[in-house]
Amino acid sequence: MRGIISQIEGFNRILPVIEEGVDETTQRVFNELL
Repeated sequence: MRGIISQIEGFNRILPVIEEGVDETTQRVFNELL
């Protein structure tokens, strides 16, 4: 059970980084479309 909790904590730490990367990618795509 403790392993699952630590996995979730690690995932929560990675999520903001992924979201920033997605934001940058979508902005790039939008700029290319416009």
